[in-house]
Amino acid sequence: MCLKYQDSRLEDKYKGIDEGYKIVVVVPSNREYYRFLYLGVGKIPIGRWINEREYRPLHINTQVKMQHINDKEGKTYPTGFHIYLNEEDAEKSWYIDYTGETITIIIKVKFKNPVAWGYGNISNAPCVVAKDIFVKGVV
Repeated sequence: MCLKYQDSRLEDKYKGIDEGYKIVVVVPSNREYYRFLYLGVGKIPIGRWINEREYRPLHINTQVKMQHINDKEGKTYPTGFHIYLNEEDAEKSWYIDYTGETITIIIKVKFKNPVAWGYGNISNAPCVVAKDIFVKGVV
């Protein structure tokens, strides 16, 4: 998910909120394994803080231009974990693969170091983009 458009007013609206819900694409045969951002597969890191840089491949780290994303209006914002602020909105954004099987799960996260606020391009729901998340567990 990317931002459809950015809206800094959400930062004030959700002031004091530091938890949200992240959609995670999983390997259908083993739901303990995920794909975060652009980087391969691995086990869901429950119970620890992670930084989005850990989940970018090396070539993105070496190309400054790739450290930013454009929203659907063409405005730039830094890469990071895209997090829904409401569980109901995350639930509406699950992905289905070609077999009709759900290939995503929702994890509850705590976040810090937000870099952008806006509305998701899939559900048009309030989201935050943060550099760091603490994975609390699968919803």
